[in-house]
Amino acid sequence: MSKLPLTNEQLRTLAPSIFTTEPYHAVSDRYTYISTEKILNIMREHGWLPVDAFENKVRLEDKQNYQKHLIVLQNFSSFLMEEENIPQLILSSSHDTSACMELRLGIFRLICKNGIILADSLMQAHKIKHIGFCETDVFTAIKETVSYLPLLDERINTYKNIQLSSVEELAFAKVAASVRFDVDTLDIDHNSMLEVRRDGDIGNDLWRVFNRIEESCQRGGIKGKNRITNRNFTSKAIQSIDSNLHIGEKLFSLADKIANIKAQTQQPLMMAA
Repeated sequence: MSKLPLTNEQLRTLAPSIFTTEPYHAVSDRYTYISTEKILNIMREHGWLPVDAFENKVRLEDKQNYQKHLIVLQNFSSFLMEEENIPQLILSSSHDTSACMELRLGIFRLICKNGIILADSLMQAHKIKHIGFCETDVFTAIKETVSYLPLLDERINTYKNIQLSSVEELAFAKVAASVRFDVDTLDIDHNSMLEVRRDGDIGNDLWRVFNRIEESCQRGGIKGKNRITNRNFTSKAIQSIDSNLHIGEKLFSLADKIANIKAQTQQPLMMAA
């Protein structure tokens, strides 16, 4: 994640598919090509500047430069101050019909220096289909997505004020493991999912526990054993855009469920160990 806005040249090295100028040859006549570069320029005009980008690997060589890609953007104002949590817009698209254009709301933790936290349980991704596209769709998507920022701040503050017991932390990790792994064949060391990687993550409030689990799931380092081969393993970072988005969405939704249960009980949630 860059500390300064990225130029097109820098973005091109990270995800060349952003700058593809035509759709994949096999698309239908109803498919309207939407230039990601054009959308990016519109977002820049509205003060949202790119700080990172990714693209999926392809299996078919002729789909290279048409695959799904993702751009992380921050508002101009976020570069002028160091806040603990920086709001982001997450733009994703493809040029091979594998995905429509979507705009999501996210958060970047300054303490973490990497990783994207998605808030899809707060608001669903705003989709812009490759059919009948017009520029006002982009402005509407930005406006509607940004309107959820106050609610996201409120949600984070709620998480910070919810304390979890060790039993609850472990229960969170166990359910999160089923999102990340095939738990029917893998024995997961759930404590490794809760590992503290930096001083700022020390604590048992829901926000810190969520972030430790989310980072472990996406960035790797989780230990376990394969029941079939009886071999130990340590998970690696996830490279797929879709997998990262899926895990981020599911974990934020899971944290919401825990927050709702805690709000109802106002007591430590005694889940099975």
